Amino acid sequence: MGDRIRFSLWFDSQTTAQILPRLAHAAEVLPIEALERGVQQFRVVALNWSEPALVEERATGGMTVAEALEEMRGFVHEDCACEMDLAWMLWRYGAQGWEQALHPVRFTSLGPSFAEGLAAEEGQLSVDFGLDEAFLAEAAPWNVDTRRHLQANILQLLAYCHKAQQQMRPRMRRLWSDEETDWTQKLVQRLRDAAGEAGQEVLGDAGNG
Repeated sequence: MGDRIRFSLWFDSQTTAQILPRLAHAAEVLPIEALERGVQQFRVVALNWSEPALVEERATGGMTVAEALEEMRGFVHEDCACEMDLAWMLWRYGAQGWEQALHPVRFTSLGPSFAEGLAAEEGQLSVDFGLDEAFLAEAAPWNVDTRRHLQANILQLLAYCHKAQQQMRPRMRRLWSDEETDWTQKLVQRLRDAAGEAGQEVLGDAGNG
């Protein structure tokens, strides 16, 4: 079982009025094909993660980001967490070799009072990219195909982080996993393995700031 990869952003403040707009902004940084596929699920939770959702909906046919936000709007307070799930295309290694497959991406925006100020620890906004196997491919044979597909996945991840950083201008950001407080260096080494020095400049923008 791998680690989950997260990109966290901290801002100077996050008011109740900023919770949903930041959630939308982060989602809209995804490639256009992911936005056209739409939001697959959303939910709002109050107080802490052990509480049942105030509202939760699966949208198997997909809904627009604006539609999802409108459904959540009436439930949002300073002690709430709001989440949206979308999906983008990544290369995945399986029994048939490498193929493109949908890979979920979860966006979470935390109110300042949620879970006793959890936002200070994990960021007011976070993006969960799922398990690290998509970006490390440790189960795949190390050959030309693996290097090429791995490089494509890593650069897509880093391009997202770079664009989000440039557009949202957080006070601080961090790319991390359950076992790595700073996952950037691990990714740097894997990207070097796949493609020499390619991507180092973008990697630097995804690390601590």
